[in-house]
Amino acid sequence: MVNPSDDPEEGKKGSEGSGGPSKDLPPPPSPDQLDDIEFIVGDLAANSPLAVTVASGPIGKSFAPADVIGKLATKIGALVHQVAGSETMLYGIAPGNSMTLFFGDPKPDGPQTEFPLGATESAAVRIAELVEAEADEFMEKALAVGAPMVRYDELAQLVQSEGMVLSWKPRNAPARRLTPDAAGRQHTRLQRPPEMTEWDIPVNGILYRLIAEPGADKGTAGIHLFHWSDKPPAAGPKVIAGARTQLLDVALDNGLFRKPVKARLRIRRPKPGESIAPERIEKEWISIEPGETEDSGYGMSLDDLLDTEPDSN
Repeated sequence: MVNPSDDPEEGKKGSEGSGGPSKDLPPPPSPDQLDDIEFIVGDLAANSPLAVTVASGPIGKSFAPADVIGKLATKIGALVHQVAGSETMLYGIAPGNSMTLFFGDPKPDGPQTEFPLGATESAAVRIAELVEAEADEFMEKALAVGAPMVRYDELAQLVQSEGMVLSWKPRNAPARRLTPDAAGRQHTRLQRPPEMTEWDIPVNGILYRLIAEPGADKGTAGIHLFHWSDKPPAAGPKVIAGARTQLLDVALDNGLFRKPVKARLRIRRPKPGESIAPERIEKEWISIEPGETEDSGYGMSLDDLLDTEPDSN
């Protein structure tokens, strides 16, 4: 018995008769089109809003590992996207004693030969100010960029780990050079813990989660908040936070699992101007004790209390 999917004639009919993907693919360039390709590469080099060249490490004079170039293109695209607020496109990769990647704004296919001046170039110029910056100057610029610096840090880590030298050149601007050593210093600076501010919030709800690995110092606890409970910043109906294993053991021994509890949650947040991710919040349970029920008088308004009083008549 022959499976239709294994029949070569069936597959041939399917690809030819149904207009499959292979029929829609353009043919590879022929030898007489090489001059056109050379012209396109020259045009990219002259007019791209951003050209990023990498050398050294695993990069050869006319080749590079595909996975390294793929990671590089992905990280550059993500960085420019976050800084620009819009997607950037990869228009080509060219060898030349190194490998150069050309990026630009999206544009329709057609006779248009010039890249539009727009988001990619503006982002590229802003990022260029970071590439050769050091120490306090680097951190000052990084804080001004904000959350997209997480993507920049990923790019710096790739440059450092692969031992590459990266040249970052926006259109009509000088190239900036990032070495593995400089990338390592920038990564270390970005990972330095910021000075934090902290405060405690009392919460009430049902303890529905207690998790701790055997022998671990910390685990997690989750509380489903009552409607009248105080709520941490950006909290939904449930709050999950870390806790010392000893605290979790005591809560479990006291039979608080799936019971009403009152707990104290410690919130930590970077002080203003101290972190590239100022919205990052750390949470930890400091105490978990028996608490009032959701319909208790503690959580009821004055109108609720008046409605529950017995009829005087």
